[in-house]
Amino acid sequence: MLPCLLLLCSCEVSNYLVRNCVDSQSSTSFSSKYEYFKGTRNYQIKIKESKSIEVNIVSKEGTLSIEVYDKNTSNYEGNIDKGFDFTINLEKGNYNVSIKTDKHSGSYKFSW
Repeated sequence: MLPCLLLLCSCEVSNYLVRNCVDSQSSTSFSSKYEYFKGTRNYQIKIKESKSIEVNIVSKEGTLSIEVYDKNTSNYEGNIDKGFDFTINLEKGNYNVSIKTDKHSGSYKFSW
């Protein structure tokens, strides 16, 4: 029997394509660093008490937009075309984070 080796250089999942990606996610953060990302990724986060979310974006090429919202309100929405660090103040609750890219190279990190 011959061993099988599978090397995955890129993958298409749901509605995005990403290449050479390293992801990390915990109960208080999520991040991704990649060579190429096109499409939309969605995250759900739970904020246990009112606090600030630190957002760090590195943008080498392409475009990236972010929307942070709950069931009633869009708390942040913006397009980012270069490196950018900022803070979003959120109340206790459940939020969705939508990251939309077009031929983007770089990284993002959200921590709270």
